[in-house]
Parts: sequence; C-alpha cells; structure tokens
Amino acid sequence: MVCSFCKQKFHTYSSCPGLPTTVEAKDRIEFVENLIRQPQVSLDIYRDMTLRQALEAMIKLGGELNEGNTWADTSAGPDRLRKQLGYWKAMETSSVII
Repeated sequence: MVCSFCKQKFHTYSSCPGLPTTVEAKDRIEFVENLIRQPQVSLDIYRDMTLRQALEAMIKLGGELNEGNTWADTSAGPDRLRKQLGYWKAMETSSVII
C-alpha cells in the first residue's frame, strides 16, 4: 500500500495525513496564509556551516518568519506548537504540514 499523494507507505490517498484541507475564508489566519506562500526553505542553505552557525542561522530565519505570529504570546496547549511556526518553516517543514 503506497499513497498516491505523498508516496509514503502504509496508507492510501484517502487517509493521507498530508492532504491539504479546505478551509473557509472566514476561518483562514493571515499569518499562516502568508507563511505558506513563502518559498520552501531548503536545508541546503545550512550545508557549508558549522553546527553552531547553522543553528544561529536557523534561529535567525525562524524569528524573521515568525514575525506577526498570531499565537506568539500564548501558553495554551496546542498553541505552543503554533507559536513556533516560523521556526518550523526555517527547518524545511512543508507548507502542507504547516
């Protein structure tokens, strides 16, 4: 069994966790929409750096991408992941996951 959408094994297209969902316009969050429209980050930008340099560059880029995050000041359970979305994007996380 291989998914025709993400090409991963052990699930089908209809149960793929990576499938984009349709969100009503009234429920869209501008910060997330803008983050998704940003170009995909490639980890290759960190290739020739030391670990320390790569970490510093990733934190810097993540901070820039995280500006204006709707959940930046929250401490609620599920929002603790959302408050770091810019950093997730800086680590090459796909827009489908974000």
